[in-house]
Amino acid sequence: MKPVVNMPRKYPQFWMWEQVRQIYDSFLFYIKFVVLKELFIGTGRLGGHLRNHHGYEGTLDILDANMDLLMQAEKKDLNIRNIIRHAITESGELPVQDESYDMITCIGAFLPNNIPATALPGIIKAVKRGGLIVVEMRKTTIDAYRAIFDANLQMLLDQSELRKVYEEDYIPYKNFDTSPIFTAFVFKRL
Repeated sequence: MKPVVNMPRKYPQFWMWEQVRQIYDSFLFYIKFVVLKELFIGTGRLGGHLRNHHGYEGTLDILDANMDLLMQAEKKDLNIRNIIRHAITESGELPVQDESYDMITCIGAFLPNNIPATALPGIIKAVKRGGLIVVEMRKTTIDAYRAIFDANLQMLLDQSELRKVYEEDYIPYKNFDTSPIFTAFVFKRL
């Protein structure tokens, strides 16, 4: 797959969000007309994009272990239903009922010392059958971490728990010799 190259916007710290927003835009029909409840693992930037640019009126919950980030998210006018402080462990178990969300979004969260590489099987339990899981991560993260993540992902695909519906590599900066490549995935829970 050929990487897509994007120039950084006015605020370089938000460079990866533009590519992820484009992915959301391509799945807008599903999001706008099917998704009723969504869990953002992170601070809700994409929730703001959906609310502010697409009139999304579904329920948004956010989950993060960092209280400061959760408080920042609460200050945004996103009409967030639940703000959940929770550190995701190796099991990936979330403090919510199984099959309670139409979509879960993990953007830039799967990396060492954040969400364990083994957590995906537990996280997807919170998504309804037929729901979506959006994951964005560095393609070239620490080799051992990525190998564990990929093995868990392949297990879920082999067991028909997930089906990959979208994958794209992209380079956020083209002006740097060592710019990392990121991969954005969208999975459907079966």
